[in-house]
Amino acid sequence: MLDPQAWSRVVTTLALSPQQARLVDLLLRGHRDKDIAACMEVGVPTVRTYFDRIFRRVGVTDRVQLVVRVFQVAMEIRCRCRQSR
Repeated sequence: MLDPQAWSRVVTTLALSPQQARLVDLLLRGHRDKDIAACMEVGVPTVRTYFDRIFRRVGVTDRVQLVVRVFQVAMEIRCRCRQSR
C-alpha cells in the first residue's frame, strides 16, 4: 500500500475528489462493491456510477486499469522525487 504522502500526491495528480479518493482507496484494499457501499453509506448502483466517473476522469475503462494507473502514477512520483535529490 502507498504511504500517506505518496497517496496524497497520487490523488492530486489524478485530480480525484475526496470521495473518489476514498472509493479508490477501498478498492485498493480489496473491498467489494457491497462493502464499499456500506462504508460510504450509499447504494451499490451509486458505487458503480462513482467508478464510471473515476474511469472517465483517469482515462481507463475498468478497475484493473484503474489500479494499474494508480501505481504507475505513484512510481512516476517516486522516480521524480529520487531524481530531485
